[in-house]
Amino acid sequence: MLAMMLLLCSAGLITTFAWISIQFILNPEQVSWLNKSFPGLGNISDNNSERSQTLKEIQDSLSKQGQLAGQILPLERDTTTSFLLPVFKQRANCQSDCKYIVELRVYQRAGNPELQSVSKAYYHLAAQLKVTGPEESFVVAPIVNATDDNQGSSLPLPLSEVGRFEGDTPSPGVWFYLRGQRQQGTSGIAYGQIVYYNPEGTHLQLMLPWTSPSGQLPQWREVTGGDAKELVVDQTVGLEPQLRVYQVNSVKFVLNPIQLEQISLTPPALEDSDYQNALMLARNGLWTPAFELLQSLKKQMTGQLLEAAQAQMDVIDLHSQVTKTQADT
Repeated sequence: MLAMMLLLCSAGLITTFAWISIQFILNPEQVSWLNKSFPGLGNISDNNSERSQTLKEIQDSLSKQGQLAGQILPLERDTTTSFLLPVFKQRANCQSDCKYIVELRVYQRAGNPELQSVSKAYYHLAAQLKVTGPEESFVVAPIVNATDDNQGSSLPLPLSEVGRFEGDTPSPGVWFYLRGQRQQGTSGIAYGQIVYYNPEGTHLQLMLPWTSPSGQLPQWREVTGGDAKELVVDQTVGLEPQLRVYQVNSVKFVLNPIQLEQISLTPPALEDSDYQNALMLARNGLWTPAFELLQSLKKQMTGQLLEAAQAQMDVIDLHSQVTKTQADT
């Protein structure tokens, strides 16, 4: 038994080393992880460092794979040192809106001195992210009643547009939105994904699916005060405001150290009965009475509200402002 085990282990090691050797010769990027495991071996070339291409070569390569390169979005202002490239596929037997996004890629200017050229710029692939749209049931949820027979399927809906959030956004990093459009009865629903690029970790990540029955893009707005802005998704149907507000919070993850977390009215941040009654009024659409009750309660309290309680109050205030504007109109 011992001899058999030694023989099998030896055979496994020989096979493994043979595979690594073949990959090292024919496809070195597949074993680039050896750079970290065995630094004494020298630098094994990988896909990022050696396979630098011009933008035309990148587009041609995608075309050969049956894909289409979209319009590039620079990651820095007024320069193409690095850029985001959306990758599309074409639907078969399609008459309109035939392209949909399947992947996002980040390319960076090649640092190899031999590839520096006045007439041509070479880039290497720094990050890539497979993309799928949100499920149909999620997209139609704001306009579907719980008693409706058709609640939507679990099939992902296509995304056809990518854009960068302009203006002041949480930093460091770059924020993008992916967008699709769906007609549901008389409603033109916009939906999509929020994408974040972390330049320090050279990492792309889908952060949040979103849907808006009124067709509005998400916006970065100052809701809770301070310098930080929150992401606001408008899910209003008719005259009843429904705004989803998301804060950027830190998490212990090296590649992407932040996440988007919704400011929810449940559970109440305080155990005080008056505070809980105010939140109950808000959840039932009585935003202004709820905010007035919270203002009165805040004046009676000694010290400041807990951060979570203040955030809930700010969200109620935002809805109250919208209802007042609608009433004035």
